[in-house]
Amino acid sequence: MNIDPFLLTDSSSTSQPSTPSTVPISYKRRRGIEREDTKAKKTARSDTNSSINSLAKAIFATVDRSRLGEAIQTLQEDYSNRLTDDDMQSAIDCLAKDRQAIIFLSLIPGVIRDRWLQRSANVIVLLGEDEWERSPV
Repeated sequence: MNIDPFLLTDSSSTSQPSTPSTVPISYKRRRGIEREDTKAKKTARSDTNSSINSLAKAIFATVDRSRLGEAIQTLQEDYSNRLTDDDMQSAIDCLAKDRQAIIFLSLIPGVIRDRWLQRSANVIVLLGEDEWERSPV
């Protein structure tokens, strides 16, 4: 245990007045309290981060579901006369995987989307009425 040298000497025998020590009483006690506070803050921060992550996942899941519904509706509207029933089911199954619905909706309607659907869903997309007029006979 360290004792301040000014406290050990008699103030009457020295010419300098005794000054109180500026050293904190116990560093260990203070550090222990600070460590507990830090742990509590880290735990609170961790709880907040996990709550934010859960919320973000829920939002993205909702967005993905709504995009999937939009993609299936677009598929039915644009391709109901251009796909057989089996091919329509295969296309719907394809859109339900990963991010396929987002890719499908991102593509501009036309030849590129048709080719992507043929390759991704392994279906045959029949030519539309306007495409019959443009195709060479």
